[in-house]
Amino acid sequence: MHRRWFETNQPAQGVAYRNASETLHGMAIAGPRSRELMQRLTRVDVSGAAFRFRDFRRLDVAGVPALVARLSFTGELGYEIYCAPQYQRALYAAIMREGTGFGLRLFGSRALMSLD
Repeated sequence: MHRRWFETNQPAQGVAYRNASETLHGMAIAGPRSRELMQRLTRVDVSGAAFRFRDFRRLDVAGVPALVARLSFTGELGYEIYCAPQYQRALYAAIMREGTGFGLRLFGSRALMSLD
């Protein structure tokens, strides 16, 4: 849907559009303790003052080069983390390992949409 919108509405000049779906894969962490979890995964300050809502940064997350957005589609505090496919397993493992003390649970968009 988003790609179609960009391709339909892209100005004829001055704007370049590139689909990065093949080069970046994403996952999200969300919830009231997501900032604490994120802080364990990176050396960069992710406090509310340093990394505000809608900020987007290049960070190393658990040693993985990533693009991180301070966004959440859940309505909770959260982060979207995008990395190259070859790093996704290592990033996932680090998030799961560090998240055990926070009661981390997996969720997908279909599960999210089923919640009241």
